[in-house]
Amino acid sequence: MEQESFSQRLKLWSIVILVYVISLFVVGAGGFFPVIFLAGPHSDVLPDFLNPVVAFLYVFAMLILPVWAAIKVKQKLYKKPADRKGNDPE
Repeated sequence: MEQESFSQRLKLWSIVILVYVISLFVVGAGGFFPVIFLAGPHSDVLPDFLNPVVAFLYVFAMLILPVWAAIKVKQKLYKKPADRKGNDPE
């Protein structure tokens, strides 16, 4: 098994962190206005008892989706080149 150099690992982790930050921004910005519209303080779109549910689901998505995206990218980057699809050495 080949040992990865520090600079390779640093580059891979930098990409993973960048994906996390970008996906956090996308989920946050993409979900903010729908949540404010549906569950905002002056909104009458949903019944009052559903407002906390919508807010909770938004916070849950803000916590889970960026982590999920970063994990998927990390798994993709840490595969050996021979294990990646389309790169069959034979």
